[in-house]
Amino acid sequence: MILDSASAHPLYVSITQIEFNQQKKRLEVSIKVFQDDLLKALKAERASILEPCGEGEGIQNLLEEYLKKNFDVVVKEKHLKIDFLGSKCEDDDIIYLFVSLDLKNAPEELFVKNSILFDQLESQENIVHINIGEKKRSLLLNLQRPEASARFD
Repeated sequence: MILDSASAHPLYVSITQIEFNQQKKRLEVSIKVFQDDLLKALKAERASILEPCGEGEGIQNLLEEYLKKNFDVVVKEKHLKIDFLGSKCEDDDIIYLFVSLDLKNAPEELFVKNSILFDQLESQENIVHINIGEKKRSLLLNLQRPEASARFD
């Protein structure tokens, strides 16, 4: 059961999609995560959070801050600047976080850190799918392995 709409979910997983957009010269990223798990993580940082899908700049700032602490992409030993585009909630249990990272050329290797929710859930797993042109790679990240690289040469 991956990202099912059940209120209690025994499997703790997020799915990240990274795609290189050659025309716009950037990596486009979406991260799909359970709202209740993300709420737990945000509350650990700021007790006054009511829900991750609330309106207003405040919640978007908190989501951006949490994301920048727990998500990183490195190409040729350079950390790419994360441009947080916002979030979208779906079906009262899923939230998508959207990010853009400027990158002039398709990378030969991409180093990804995704430790989202590892501070709250020991069994959390973050699946990362990466598409660079016609080449596709997937990474499985967890508390013991929060970062990994994928080659595209």
